[in-house]
Amino acid sequence: MREAIVIGGGPAGLSAALGFLSRDVTPTVLEQRPRWQARVCGAFLSPEAVRHLEELDLLSALRARGAVPVTETVVTGSDGRTAAIPIGQQGTPGLAVARFDLEQTLTEAVRMRGGRVLAGVRVIAHVRTRTGWVVDARPTATAARIVGGLKASDFSTLIDGREGRRLRFEAPFLALADGRFSSAADRARQPRRRGWYGWNATFVNTRQAPGTLSLHFYDGGYVGALTFANGETNICGLSVRSTKGERSWEHIFEEAVERQPALRALLSESRRMSPWNGVGPLPFCRTMRTGRGEILAGDAAAVGDPFMGEGNGRALAAGPLIADAMDAGRNDPERVQRAYREKWKRAYRPRFWIGAAARIVLAYPPLLNMGMSTLLKRPAALRRATPFFHVGASRRRIL
Repeated sequence: MREAIVIGGGPAGLSAALGFLSRDVTPTVLEQRPRWQARVCGAFLSPEAVRHLEELDLLSALRARGAVPVTETVVTGSDGRTAAIPIGQQGTPGLAVARFDLEQTLTEAVRMRGGRVLAGVRVIAHVRTRTGWVVDARPTATAARIVGGLKASDFSTLIDGREGRRLRFEAPFLALADGRFSSAADRARQPRRRGWYGWNATFVNTRQAPGTLSLHFYDGGYVGALTFANGETNICGLSVRSTKGERSWEHIFEEAVERQPALRALLSESRRMSPWNGVGPLPFCRTMRTGRGEILAGDAAAVGDPFMGEGNGRALAAGPLIADAMDAGRNDPERVQRAYREKWKRAYRPRFWIGAAARIVLAYPPLLNMGMSTLLKRPAALRRATPFFHVGASRRRIL
């Protein structure tokens, strides 16, 4: 029986596991969180992401959980000018779905198809060998149970040493999907004092119907608002700021509301239902990370701009890309990894340079105001540019 190890149990890792399963490789997913936790992320699934869900045979299951179609986004500039931009592609709309429902659907599919998902397992190190990969891990202190119905005896190897009980896994394939601060990142780079910070929370009673996506730009960032079938709205922002003089996420949010009249009107009668989540400065990339021969998935491969669901699209692409790379590489681990990198770069590399240019514009109010005003005066141009962010990797493009 062929096996794979996947480090990270988010959408990218779970999609990767499904990709392995589609080629008769049994994956073990290692997730350090003992239970599901909210994270800083948008919840919009772009047409690209929807295509990947269809390729993974999960679209009907997600719709059964209440996913609603999103056919357009309302874009508002800092000067108040607004344009409604269609986002569907060839009959494929976007979807509004809560992150918990997305990850639960993916997790259940991995288990039902024969994979293993282990929660509360923190990876200590992974080492390449002649026959594949060895991964050492340790159960977290709060891991009272292991998701997937396994007991400690089901692990590959138990190691008892000075550092206490450890777990060892061995497999010819390894996918790294451990997020934006992945172990594949260059640790030698020093964090900058000024950078981009992401933050989000759930609100109710917003003036937005289910299935509505709106983007609100202001001097120094933008905020996305996506409303789900139950009326809850995910408010997710990206702002540039300095680490000096720390401010609360509530203060950052209030600053965005003050600078963006349309956002202020949208939230005039709303109330926040969840704690704030925040992270930064974000380690944005201009190209795919090098790694050490792992299959890099999601933000572990590269951290890109989250414009209109791009992050979720790249994460869910992991499974289809791995399946196609397995075919191209004829199941040889090194050839599979090379084929995966080539396909990933072909699909995503140009968009990272465009994202870097967009951040420069967002960081300087005069450029932002001029650029947004020009685009919103010409909605047709904005409509032509939007599909570029929702194409990505799909079998129709990469084969």
